[in-house]
Amino acid sequence: MLPRQIPARSMVRSIRLLAAIPAFAALVGCAALRSFRGGDAAFYKAPESPEAWMAAVPAAGDPSDWIARFGDTSLATLCGEALEANRDLRAAAARVLAARERIAEARAAMLPQLSSAFSSGRAERVGAARSEPDFALGIEASWEVDLWRRLREATTAEAEDYLASEADLAAARQALAASVARTYFSAAEAASQSQLASETVASFAEALDVVEDSFERGVASALDVRLARANIEGARAALERRRREEDSAIRALEVLAGRYPGKAIEPRKTLPSLTAAVPAGIPSELLGRRPDIRAAERRARAADRRLGEARKLLLPSLRLTGSAGGASADLGRLLDKEALVWSIVSGLTQPILEGGRLRANIRRQEALRLAAAEDYAAAALNAFQEVETALAAESYLRAQEAALRRAAEESTAAAELALDRYSRGLEQIITLLESQRRAFDAQSALISAQGLRAQNRIDLYLALGGDPSPLPQGDGRSRP
Repeated sequence: MLPRQIPARSMVRSIRLLAAIPAFAALVGCAALRSFRGGDAAFYKAPESPEAWMAAVPAAGDPSDWIARFGDTSLATLCGEALEANRDLRAAAARVLAARERIAEARAAMLPQLSSAFSSGRAERVGAARSEPDFALGIEASWEVDLWRRLREATTAEAEDYLASEADLAAARQALAASVARTYFSAAEAASQSQLASETVASFAEALDVVEDSFERGVASALDVRLARANIEGARAALERRRREEDSAIRALEVLAGRYPGKAIEPRKTLPSLTAAVPAGIPSELLGRRPDIRAAERRARAADRRLGEARKLLLPSLRLTGSAGGASADLGRLLDKEALVWSIVSGLTQPILEGGRLRANIRRQEALRLAAAEDYAAAALNAFQEVETALAAESYLRAQEAALRRAAEESTAAAELALDRYSRGLEQIITLLESQRRAFDAQSALISAQGLRAQNRIDLYLALGGDPSPLPQGDGRSRP
């Protein structure tokens, strides 16, 4: 509270002076303000998109909850575990919280600042016999008036960065779910290949029995026996390789799910049939659906706001400060009205000579703004490419799988026929071994094609911005 002896006229004159300074600052800065405004949404632009995908397949709907489309409860459970326990995802969530607090820091600069100080010491006057104590207590307040909305530009930039970090978190969730699904189906493919290799060893063992029986009957030569034995050992080596791949995929899957890699997960033995339609949508929906594109757009907006902030640093700034307190040699009389003093000060500053620092900052922000705009366009173009490529691959891989299925059927039938003919002495051992290898290779290639289709379907869901589950932190579109 101000002391009573302070004249009211002094207060009135101070307030009038404070009111006149903002008016003067407005006259100085209004002429330049028009070109310093940020918030220009026209500087970033996504590439033009067609009305439909060039490589589209007949489909409808959206890719939300794409994990459930595989119809595998074990996969859904593992994805849920990963989304809860993955360390990288937790780090991304922590960065979202940090970005939110930066908004609070930026907003704080727009509010009055209040601080208090107390000091004590001793002062010795010239000619005095001894030093005297000196005590001071004061409260200071300051406030930068946001005349040109520069501080608001900075706050808005931080808000855009926060929304970008939310979109990054959503993208990280999608990428993690996709990694779990890829590894899950890689383990399933390895298990299928292991099963095929085991069956092949058994089939080759039966063929070896036929060859050895023919050798004992004097129909086959020792060369036939050795070639058949080499054939079965090669199949056993392939079996161990497939088992190693299966083991590695299972342990990698357990780590993604946040578990210890103890090979406790039992992988599925077959790959999905993928009979469900592909939910492609239309290209224009991709810009709002994919979180990485939303993040790039938010960062472009933040760069635009920071450019506006940098330009407005050239304008005059107004700061109001006030203080009240007391000073006394007697600590007990520090708050007496005779010891109280107050002051109200307003300061208007205009940059004149600063070595080109502010202009260099403007040029730097202009370059960053341009880079952010190009990053946004590149992210959109890359997204279009990923979708078109995955959609086209759907057709190619489906046709490839059908051809390999027919090849596997014919090769298996040929191997059975060759074994029968060899047992009757109508074919050479080379024909038998070659037909068996072809049958094995064709069936292995079919499993690989099925695995590629599963992997491509995951890539397509990810490219379309499909979300594995609702986001508890928000969908990246809500404002703080």
